[in-house]
Amino acid sequence: MRLARIYITMFSAFSLTWFTYCKREYNPPVLQNNPRLLVVDGTLTNAPDSTYITLTRSRNIADSAPSPVETNATLLVETENATGMPLNEISPGGYGGLLSMDSSQNYSMDIHTSGGVS
Repeated sequence: MRLARIYITMFSAFSLTWFTYCKREYNPPVLQNNPRLLVVDGTLTNAPDSTYITLTRSRNIADSAPSPVETNATLLVETENATGMPLNEISPGGYGGLLSMDSSQNYSMDIHTSGGVS
């Protein structure tokens, strides 16, 4: 019984040492090279409150600065029959407006950034 306790103690100490010292921080390449992807956050709604969409750019996880906003973009909500409803810039990176939407229609959003990317 005493010998079993010694083996268990030794195995536990070895395991604890192994799992503690064999860890390394992994920094995938995507964290090193930020592609500055466009992030679209919001909901299209025809409720009495207005639709509000926020446009920002992606950032590295390790960055402490907030995500950079995308200003001076053009947002257009389009129906199946190509009717367009624009969303105006309300605040830097924030776009919104009251939309007249029909639930039987399908909608898409066309976004053109100030850099000419859509």
